[in-house]
Amino acid sequence: MNAYFKTFLLLCCVVLAFLQTGCKEEKGVAVSLSAHDHYPKRQVLGVSINDDEGSASIGGIQCCIVLPKKWKPGLTAKLSWAVYLDDDPNEPRDPNTPKQPVEKSAIVEIPQYDKPRQVHVHIYPGEKARIVVSNYDFGSPFYPLPREEWAFGGEVDYIIIYRITHTPNYYDNHPKPPTEKDWEWAKQWGLTKDGKCTDPDYLEWEKGFHARIVEGRKRQREIEEQNQSNPENRSE
Repeated sequence: MNAYFKTFLLLCCVVLAFLQTGCKEEKGVAVSLSAHDHYPKRQVLGVSINDDEGSASIGGIQCCIVLPKKWKPGLTAKLSWAVYLDDDPNEPRDPNTPKQPVEKSAIVEIPQYDKPRQVHVHIYPGEKARIVVSNYDFGSPFYPLPREEWAFGGEVDYIIIYRITHTPNYYDNHPKPPTEKDWEWAKQWGLTKDGKCTDPDYLEWEKGFHARIVEGRKRQREIEEQNQSNPENRSE
């Protein structure tokens, strides 16, 4: 076989292999899907994305949906959900009509991501919805959702903030410490990189938490003293 022809075939194989690899890369990455209901009465019945490409029950975690490995501007998804009319303050129901779920949908922008692990869908009254792509769970102070949009759907986990503020250099040896962007989100909860939290709601919670710790230790000492004073509990 002619050497030039062999070289040509080899180049064709390399190009074909590259194209096949590229196609595989474009298939995307599988991530978990969670849904969060921000209606006051929590009556969203379930959420589907891109016409049942993926679905999730409220508060649950489903596997999986596929995101493109590389985010591109203008990336969107279609969200669909059902809600009872009388649970939507913008659409009151006639009390004489049966309670029936109403289908709603919205085209929602998918925010920029790097290495996605979880997709969260947030459903609000009306036809408002938001998609969050984060490696943090909903409840973490690093979760990228504006504080005013947490209403009814969840609460920040003060225990996480407590650990950060009471453990010196908490993230120094952590395998995946928060990024600068993560810390920017934590600021809305009064949490700073130097291990302090100035949020008044957290500080009030911390007082009660410390009081419960002190009371628990006091109660434990009383139990130990009672056991020591009781002859039946003494060892021979």
